[in-house]
Amino acid sequence: MKKTMFLTAFLMVMNTIVFAKPLKVVTTLPDFASIAEEIGKEKVTATSLMRGTQDPHYLEPTPSMAITMRDADLLIINGMELDIWVFSLINVARNPKIMYGKSGYLDVSVGIDRMEVLPAGAKADASMGHIHASGNPHYTHDPVSGKAVAKQIMERMSALSPENADYFRKNYDDFVSRIDSKMFQWREKLREAGIEKIVTYHRSWSYFARTFGLKIIGEIEPLPGIPPSPAHLSQLIEKIKSENVKVVVTVNFYDIRPAKFISERTGIRIAKVPMYVGGSKEAVDYISLIDMIVNTITGGK
Repeated sequence: MKKTMFLTAFLMVMNTIVFAKPLKVVTTLPDFASIAEEIGKEKVTATSLMRGTQDPHYLEPTPSMAITMRDADLLIINGMELDIWVFSLINVARNPKIMYGKSGYLDVSVGIDRMEVLPAGAKADASMGHIHASGNPHYTHDPVSGKAVAKQIMERMSALSPENADYFRKNYDDFVSRIDSKMFQWREKLREAGIEKIVTYHRSWSYFARTFGLKIIGEIEPLPGIPPSPAHLSQLIEKIKSENVKVVVTVNFYDIRPAKFISERTGIRIAKVPMYVGGSKEAVDYISLIDMIVNTITGGK
């Protein structure tokens, strides 16, 4: 009898320990790790494979990344061909929970209102530059898309850890409420600064511009991923002058020289911003990232 009671108590303790173990979340981009932490708090551990200062187009996968993924409960990816490097890591990690189609695999682009999707039957080729056939993949720094990402993460973590579903839902609701409160401030800052038109370096601001009602009048790259020629920069300079554009938005991992070139000839202000969480010392989480972007674009006004 005593042995049976001891065994029962031991199993109860072990079950408590197992269930208390945080979900291990691994993400391709740091923004997803930040959002997972907002929703899961102490009930998750979230690790990003990429640093916020890196360009996901050119990230080189490493063996240590596969090791990080080996015992993950959930893998969150950007999708839309931005982080295709993760697929080789999935194979190397040999973690059945995060294989494509499994409950531990989450491509959050599925829930995004995609922009710039190629028409059915059309194919991307080299003449289009670095085009993604399934749409523009740079949606993370758009807070509307950020809320859509958060909803998917909350739902998937709830499915993987149903005993914490109510907790995840409450934290998700709080996160969305904070974004909704900040949206008014962000829009008001842009309005007060008179920012209506922008130039960007890469075609990575379409979602952000749509959410905040900004018009992108051109990119420094003539085509996505293609360095600018002198002729293209000359045309862009004339357009900036004729449209009275106040700011050019570039990301901290892009070459700053073309932006400086057009700034010297037009007086346009350069807003060098982080693209992802951790891209600057101020961008410590998802909401502070958007704060940093808006503050920089508006010149701190």
